Amino acid sequence: MARQPKITRLEVHQFAWEVSGLGIEDNGFNAVYQPGCRGRQTGYVLRIETDQGLAGEYVGGQAASYAQVGIYTCGYSDELDAIDANGHVPVPRGPGLGVTVDWAWVKAHEVSKAVWPLT
Repeated sequence: MARQPKITRLEVHQFAWEVSGLGIEDNGFNAVYQPGCRGRQTGYVLRIETDQGLAGEYVGGQAASYAQVGIYTCGYSDELDAIDANGHVPVPRGPGLGVTVDWAWVKAHEVSKAVWPLT
């Protein structure tokens, strides 16, 4: 039986950026187009490392689309134009969720970072 990997390190990188014309609806929840407004978006990347190497990266947060701001370097898109004629969306093949994170972009927009070594 193969040895199970042991998680050795967790990292969380929080990032933020502004979007022109983004406002919040009167209900305080929904993002809407509002000329002249600048909305702040935030997100994070969770990295999981094991004694066998990088296990995966997960991008999350409140953004409607990280593909729009260029956080992925692998050409991944979650936009409507990514759907082919058969209604399929290509699935990335890398580790974790398969996308490749643009770490230069994350670090340029990073507002905080937490690291937990688990050795």
